[in-house]
Amino acid sequence: MLAAAFNAILLFVVAGFVFVKGIGRFFDPRPVESVGMLVAAGLGLAINLISMRILADGKDASFNVKGAYLKVWADMLGSPGVIGAAVAIHFAGYFWIDPMVAIAIGLWVLPRTWLLLRDTIRILLQGVP
Repeated sequence: MLAAAFNAILLFVVAGFVFVKGIGRFFDPRPVESVGMLVAAGLGLAINLISMRILADGKDASFNVKGAYLKVWADMLGSPGVIGAAVAIHFAGYFWIDPMVAIAIGLWVLPRTWLLLRDTIRILLQGVP
């Protein structure tokens, strides 16, 4: 349970960091290497699809597996956004899309991570339904 709670806290912090950095990139835009971004996102998507398949069977049996599954799921759902952003940056020069995708990923991950953290804290504190 402690490992699941720690995983949820860490994922919450990472999602918050991505969200805050995304907002910061609006005020301090930087050039983005779109080809490298596209390759990394494509590889990440493939690896995350494989990982999701492996973790899917055990996600309801263990909070640790559920935490790992949520992390992989968030990464997998973020990959198409990153791929789309890389294409838009490469062909149209829309650098503002990079922070928009980061903010969207952060906003998508935070509530789901909160639910996992809430469930683990309830069990650790021996809460009743």
